[in-house]
Amino acid sequence: MNISVRASANGVAAMLCVTGVWLWTWRHLAIEWHYNEQYAFGYAVPWLAGFLAWQRLRSPSGDDLDTTSADQAGPRWLVLCWLAVPLFLLAELLRRQDPTWRLVDWLLASAATLLTAGWLGQMGGRALLRMMAFPLAFLWFAVPWPSMVETPLTLGLLQAVTQVTADMLNWAGIAALQRGNTIELRNCIVGVDTACSGVQSFQAMVMATLFLGETFRLHPVRRAALLAGGALTAFAVNLVRVFALSRVASREGEGALDRMHDTIGALATATMVVVVIFLAWLLVRRNGRGVVPAAPPRWPPWRLRGANGLALLAAFALVPLAARAWFRAGTGSPSVEQRTRLWSVKTTGLPDGWRAKPDRFTPTEVQLLRFSEATAVDFRSPDLGEAHILHLFWAPEATVPSQSFSHTPEICLPSAGWQRIGQPIPTTVSIGDVAVHG
Repeated sequence: MNISVRASANGVAAMLCVTGVWLWTWRHLAIEWHYNEQYAFGYAVPWLAGFLAWQRLRSPSGDDLDTTSADQAGPRWLVLCWLAVPLFLLAELLRRQDPTWRLVDWLLASAATLLTAGWLGQMGGRALLRMMAFPLAFLWFAVPWPSMVETPLTLGLLQAVTQVTADMLNWAGIAALQRGNTIELRNCIVGVDTACSGVQSFQAMVMATLFLGETFRLHPVRRAALLAGGALTAFAVNLVRVFALSRVASREGEGALDRMHDTIGALATATMVVVVIFLAWLLVRRNGRGVVPAAPPRWPPWRLRGANGLALLAAFALVPLAARAWFRAGTGSPSVEQRTRLWSVKTTGLPDGWRAKPDRFTPTEVQLLRFSEATAVDFRSPDLGEAHILHLFWAPEATVPSQSFSHTPEICLPSAGWQRIGQPIPTTVSIGDVAVHG
């Protein structure tokens, strides 16, 4: 194999490796995008980042890239590529153990970013890496935020929107009382959920404003102004949204609230889109630059000198197989997966006087929990009262969205108006001969 053919083979293998790692990462992140509406905009991020990369390569500066410079010859670019392998392996091991852990998302994205940075450095050195830095960083908008950042922000925005909306309703002559993250009206209670809190709009608006600022090549100060304007727009529009829903509920009851929720939400989203585009248009007019004219690049992206792309492709392809073999061998984890329910809730053979009535989960509960199988039964006894039994089961290989685990007492109880007065106290409940610790 001559040098030219070998370079082309390595280049094609490296391209396939980078593409495959990102597709694998997005495949995992898509579970969160699908089940958690707060990150539904993640589907658009790869396409928008691809457009930004294409736009930069088509700019006149991309026409002058030198892919034969000594800047590519150093081993540091290969080091970046190979550092991504252990990160990818660790992410796969953790993903199979706990697919809902946000650390898995960050490890996968870090591995893909390191691999891509090394690949770009080998093709065009520091010049190409600087050129692609923004599109590469933009891909991180598709990665869910760490819980330690997201939870306080979510709770803060929830309480801010709820409090301001309650004040607005009282100013408008509608009696409203704030209880946690709910608004108590004379005829119903309006819950300010996560989507209405402004978190979803805030994250999507940050992404949209940075995308528009880069697309129109705005000055950094104008990009900051667009970002601030987008965030304020998201908060203001969501206030109006919750206020409108509360007015509808106060006049027509809770049924009208459910009926109008999606319609008012769609109008709010459309309003935010129009406002942010208008803000970008105003800043572009004053910026005086606009989009840089297109010019085709001269450097071939499939040529990769001095890089062992075939070895990288083989290493990354073996990582998922190695992680699967690790758990199949029973190392570090039980070798037998629970694929069926271990027990079930029976409604036959009850003592005299007991009655059992099956219950149904609401659409909101199904969307939130995303269980594989579930049973809900109301048991009633004339002497002992009643009990509501729930049994939920998640089948293996079906990733549970992290949203279902975020509804813990320290989040949900304050949202319902409760106030925490002390630390949780561990306790043990005995059921027959079985001790349940909690």
